Amino acid sequence: MNKALVIAALLGAVSASNNQGWFYPNSDNTYDYLIKSDYFGLGYYLQADAGYSTFYYSRILPTDQQKEAYGLQLYSFVDLNIKVELAGVYHDRMIFSFIPFSIVPYVQGIKWDRLEAGNGLHFYAKGEKYVDLGLF
Repeated sequence: MNKALVIAALLGAVSASNNQGWFYPNSDNTYDYLIKSDYFGLGYYLQADAGYSTFYYSRILPTDQQKEAYGLQLYSFVDLNIKVELAGVYHDRMIFSFIPFSIVPYVQGIKWDRLEAGNGLHFYAKGEKYVDLGLF
C-alpha cells in the first residue's frame, strides 16, 4: 500500500508540470473562429479535465486563532471559452464553467489559539467531507 501511494504521488508530481485536460477543436487550446473579419470576431474552444488535487489553506482569525485545513479533491470540469473582438480595438474573453462533480472525501481542519494572545493553549481538530454535483 505504501509503495502505491509513493508511486501515485510521484506520477502526480511529474504530470503536474504538463498541461492537463482535453481541448476542442484545437489540441493547443487556441481559439477556433466561427466569425472572423476586420470588424468582428467570435472564437471559442472547449476544455475538459478530470483528476485529483490536494489543497491547503491557512488564515489568522480576528480572535487571535490560527486555522489550517488540508484535503484531497477528486474533480471534473468542462469550460467553454469564448472570445469576442470588435473592430480590432475591443477584446473580451468569457469562460462558462460546468463542474459535473467535485468530491472531497476528507478535509482535516485544525484551529488553535495563538500563544502570544495570552488565552492559554487550546487546540481543535475537525474532519469534513463534501460532495458537489452539477455546479455551474
